[in-house]
Amino acid sequence: MGIHFSSLRLRIALLLGVILLYVVVAICYRTIERRDADIAKALEALRTQAALVADQQSGIVQETRDLATFLFIGRDPTTFARTDLCSQALARFLKRNQALDNIRLIQADGSVLCSGRAAAFDAAKNRAFAGAVLNEPDVLAGTVTISTTDGKRILPIGIAIRTGAQAPSLLLMASLDLGWFGRRLGEASLQGGTRMGLVDSQGNVLAHYPDPARMVGTKISETAFFQNILANGGQGTGEQPGLDGQLRLYAFTPFTYASGGPIYLWAGIDKNTVTAAADHQLLSGVALWLGLALVSFLVVWFVGDRLFIRPVSVITETARKLSSGDYLARTGMVADGSEVGELAAMVDRMAASMASKAEILRLNRALRVLSGCSKNIVLAQSEEALLDETCRTIVEAGNYLMAWITFRVQDDAKSVHIAARHGANIGWLDGVPISWSDDHQGGGPTGKALRTGQTQLVQDIAEELDLGPWQEKIYALGSRSAVALPLTDGGIAFGALTIHAAQAHIFNPEEVALLEELAGNLTFGILTQRSKQERQRAEERVERLARFDTATDLPNALELVSSLELVIRRSLANRGQFALVTMHIERLLDIQDVIGMAGADEIVRQLAQRVSAVTGGVHFIARVARDAFAMIMPLDVESLAAIPRYIEAITEVPYEYAGIPVDIQISAGSAVYPEHATDPDALVRRSDIAARQAWSQGVIHNLYGGESERESPERLTLLSDLRQAIRTDQLVLFYQPKVSAQSPAVITGAEALVRWFHPLHGAVSPASFIPLAEQTGLIKPLTYAVIEMAARQVATWQHANKPMRVAVNISPQNLLDPDFFDFVSSLSERTGADLSALDLEITETALMSDPERARQVLEQFARQGMRIFIDDFGTGYSSLAYLATLPIYALKIDRSFVMRMNEPKYQTIVSSTISLAHGLGLKVVAEGVETREQAEFLRDQQCDDIQGYLYSSPKAAEEFVEWCEVELQTINTR
Repeated sequence: MGIHFSSLRLRIALLLGVILLYVVVAICYRTIERRDADIAKALEALRTQAALVADQQSGIVQETRDLATFLFIGRDPTTFARTDLCSQALARFLKRNQALDNIRLIQADGSVLCSGRAAAFDAAKNRAFAGAVLNEPDVLAGTVTISTTDGKRILPIGIAIRTGAQAPSLLLMASLDLGWFGRRLGEASLQGGTRMGLVDSQGNVLAHYPDPARMVGTKISETAFFQNILANGGQGTGEQPGLDGQLRLYAFTPFTYASGGPIYLWAGIDKNTVTAAADHQLLSGVALWLGLALVSFLVVWFVGDRLFIRPVSVITETARKLSSGDYLARTGMVADGSEVGELAAMVDRMAASMASKAEILRLNRALRVLSGCSKNIVLAQSEEALLDETCRTIVEAGNYLMAWITFRVQDDAKSVHIAARHGANIGWLDGVPISWSDDHQGGGPTGKALRTGQTQLVQDIAEELDLGPWQEKIYALGSRSAVALPLTDGGIAFGALTIHAAQAHIFNPEEVALLEELAGNLTFGILTQRSKQERQRAEERVERLARFDTATDLPNALELVSSLELVIRRSLANRGQFALVTMHIERLLDIQDVIGMAGADEIVRQLAQRVSAVTGGVHFIARVARDAFAMIMPLDVESLAAIPRYIEAITEVPYEYAGIPVDIQISAGSAVYPEHATDPDALVRRSDIAARQAWSQGVIHNLYGGESERESPERLTLLSDLRQAIRTDQLVLFYQPKVSAQSPAVITGAEALVRWFHPLHGAVSPASFIPLAEQTGLIKPLTYAVIEMAARQVATWQHANKPMRVAVNISPQNLLDPDFFDFVSSLSERTGADLSALDLEITETALMSDPERARQVLEQFARQGMRIFIDDFGTGYSSLAYLATLPIYALKIDRSFVMRMNEPKYQTIVSSTISLAHGLGLKVVAEGVETREQAEFLRDQQCDDIQGYLYSSPKAAEEFVEWCEVELQTINTR
């Protein structure tokens, strides 16, 4: 019976809907009629306005023609033109006609006889225009030009001076100020939103109102608006998108005729403005119709609600509460013998039966939550992840309403920090002032648990009087009971876990006991994660010590080499020069013997401060040895000449330690890029040689003189030192990010680049030792060392929940080594790294030396989940047919092609390579990207990833992580 009545109510509603449909159709029809009428009226007004403005221009031209006739009535034109009366007459006319920039009397050769005002005039430039005017029976306009006097845009108008039957030899040229015309458009009595302007036959905007500064000079020849003007012969109306993209109604008419063709005037108005009244009429009618429909349907609905729907809703709500776990829910209806009454009684009996089973279900729920949270403690990679997963597991596995974890803040307000939360409408916490103080804000279970260190249980939210200002809010969100469990360390609560349920009296003692066990496990997990984070911070501090000097907090030699690499990259791009200056503190050891090591360190700190102060802090300064500093500075005559002044300023006033004045001497040497060296290692070495020569020669500063024999002993021992470096961990890895070309805020991986920090000579350039390693066979152990360091770093990032793909360059010798695959496979057990995060970069040359063996090795690595990149693609001689048979993930376009993409030939090479690679199902990475123009071109060509100094130089591991977390946010603003 209920279904039958509900269906009847639906039929009445449908009948009302049909009647109301006819009303809305009539409203729409009347609106369309009015829109059409308003559009026609607007077009007629635009035609009238355009014609009026064109007539104003015609009047200016007619006045000029009348002036030409008046001046030469009864006078010889040439004779009169050479008198002061001619210039005075033109000046008076010019003063009356502000639309004109100037007016001149000109001969056929373009020379000026008299002028309304003195101004520069290019006779040769206007000779052709003068000839055209003298052959034209009527007025002729020229080409829009820029006034040489005041920079105005002017339109020259020429009128031939005709006296008697002779051919004219003089013309009157009036310069129409288009800027004045644009202002006149603005002063015209136009309908709101109307725009007007001039355009020549080539589509160049000559005047525009409003916004002439932005629109004048724009070329609109390709727009539908301009094409419509041409198609209608310059006279008519149209409806096209305007210059601002808005749909407009237009009227246009010829304005004048120029040597290059006609000039047209248009007037236009936003179509939405014209149809606004009709649209308002439609909205008003629809609003009225909606109101009528709403009232009608409410009447139908109310009758059905009173008779049947409300009792059924009570039964449905009770059933919903039962299904959500509220087994105390009852209908409260009297069994009156009706069908609805019998149904209500049946639901109440079912609720009583289900209540007896609720106790077992609640315990099972708590056990599921306890098990899931224990797994989270084992698997969590960070404290944040542990807290988030715990809240999620409590809500989803335990079917609780919401859960959150708070930490106590030691401040005057005794506030709390919400560390994690999960559940329906959990955002309500943002506006609630929870506290652990002993007042109304700390009266809730969370505040009490933090304050007392005891579990707080609220079995019925509605009956609890101490919940503070947030009782009504959480009750409205559906919370009926809550429990707050303290997280304690040493007997003191540092945090609390709060859980809300949608049913009252849901937490029995057994369930609370299990949840208290969960809180204890969570406390253990939090303290474990914090201990782990403290170890990581200690490791980061150690890594920073490898890059910065502890006494001065300046970069050390390793950072100097990294900065030199970046400066060299930039200098290559703009063919710039710079100097590396090394400054030696002479006899620092003697000073140390007098005032001790701490005193010597203090003198060095003061020296570092003075160096930064006298150079203005604009140069990169590093401490490269205990008694030496280095400085990178742009190269010019004044900069090198300033070095002695810098040193004099640094050493002029004695230093002081413990009241003891200390005088120091400094000798400095400079090496210039690229004149003296083109790599960081050679620049460092040669600037140091120059500094030592300065000391031996008794001068303050010395420029490197090319004494290569001083360097040869170092090169002889480089091979032996490299072997020692591989064995004694002198090598470190820097990382350069790979960024998504389509989404620059996404980092897709990083390339590991080896750096050598020599204990005596400082940073050694890879350009020096890698070729040496390849020539002597050391490249194999060097590659083994690099890939193992990369695997350990991958494991470190994975354990810190900061996973990152890392690519390592593989030499041909290693690729074909029978033991290479086994060595790489063993790294997973030795380092704990997931090897699927390692990428291998292999050159085309390595592949082609033994193609079959290379294919077998690459397939083995691919089965391990490792991705293969072809490095320096385009510089070798590999076959694309052969590459298609290999398990290759991506090609890396060589930097030599990227750097020359401003040339069409290389643009074609790069775009073709990308298309070809995508056709083979391969990704494409472009390396060596240094400018935004290069990145935009690659993005347009659908390149996948970008690597280069545009985004970042190679960085040490901890700096790379910081860059990923902070600096990457600014990429789109660069």
